[in-house]
Amino acid sequence: MALDIKAYLKKCEPLYNTISSLHLYLNRHKQLCDVPIDICTNPMGFSLAPSGWNYLIEQLREFDSEPNSRVEDSVLFKFHRLYQPNNMSDLPLSAGANVTFKPGLSIYPWGSFKIVESGADIRKKKAYTSRFYGPSSYELIEKDLINLKKLYEYIKVHGYKPWRFKKAFIGGVFLEGRDGQRKFVVLQGNHRTAIMSHLGCESIQVRYLKGYYKHIYEENMKDWLYVKTGYCTEEDAKKYFDSLFTLNGHERAKRMGFE
Repeated sequence: MALDIKAYLKKCEPLYNTISSLHLYLNRHKQLCDVPIDICTNPMGFSLAPSGWNYLIEQLREFDSEPNSRVEDSVLFKFHRLYQPNNMSDLPLSAGANVTFKPGLSIYPWGSFKIVESGADIRKKKAYTSRFYGPSSYELIEKDLINLKKLYEYIKVHGYKPWRFKKAFIGGVFLEGRDGQRKFVVLQGNHRTAIMSHLGCESIQVRYLKGYYKHIYEENMKDWLYVKTGYCTEEDAKKYFDSLFTLNGHERAKRMGFE
C-alpha cells in the first residue's frame, strides 16, 4: 500500500514540535532574549511602542470601541487603501531625507533581513500580498482582521504562550547603531507584538529566526550588499538605517489623515 506522505507528516507533527521545543529550550540562551516593547518596530518603521503609531494597535483600539464594525470601515482596510508606497524610499523620505537609492519594496541597503548570497536571491515583495502596505486584496485584509481579533481575544484571556504552539515565538532582527542604540524589527509576530503593546506589556520574549540575521550593525555598512556592489552610497545607506530609528508611524498617520 502506498504511503500517504501528508497523513504521515501530520501524524508525526506533534512529536516533531515537541523535539523542536525541547531543542529551543536547551539552547534558549543562544536563541531567545527579552526585548523592550519600546524598541520594537515593523519593517516599514511603524513603531509598536506605546508612544508610536501602528495600524494594528489602532485596529485593536477600534475592536475595543466598535467590535462589530464592517471590514470596509476598519482601520486595517483604510490603512491598506491609503498607504501604498512605490518603493522603499518612503522610509528616508518620510524621515525627511532625500535619497537616490530607491529599491523595490522590502529591499534595504543591506539586502533583506534574510541571509542570502547575492542580490539575485532577493525578491521584491508584491504589495497586494503584503500585510505591511497596500494595495492588499480584500480577502487578505478580511482574513487578517478576523485572525487579529481571534488572537486578541485569546491573549487577553491566556496571555502570550509561545511554548504552547508551533512557531508562536515572536521573531526578528536587531539593528545596532554605532552609538549603541538598538531597534528590534519584528518580522514574525507583528500581531502578537501589537496585542502585547496594547495590553500594556513592557517587554516580550523573542527568538532569532533561522536563516535570518541576528544583528545588522551600522559599523559594517561598507559590507552591506548594495553598498558593497556600488548600487547604494554609504550616505544613502545611513539615511535608510537612521530612518528606522527616527520614524514612529505618527508622521505617516498624519499624512494619511488618521491623526
